[in-house]
Amino acid sequence: MAGSLGFGRQYCIPKGKASAEYRFVWLECLETKTATEFRYLQWGLGIVISLVLGLVTKVILDWLMRAPARG
Repeated sequence: MAGSLGFGRQYCIPKGKASAEYRFVWLECLETKTATEFRYLQWGLGIVISLVLGLVTKVILDWLMRAPARG
């Protein structure tokens, strides 16, 4: 589980390699990993927003149902 959301260190290239080709491969891996983490964050944020909006809507509707009818 460690590293699945980017908390652990994962190396895409062996240590000690400094050629341009290895740097390019490492950069591609980093971009892919960052995009995946962004999708996880976006998915989680969508769930949090949905839950908060649902709770706020419930509180407002409960408040409206308790308010005395005027008329």
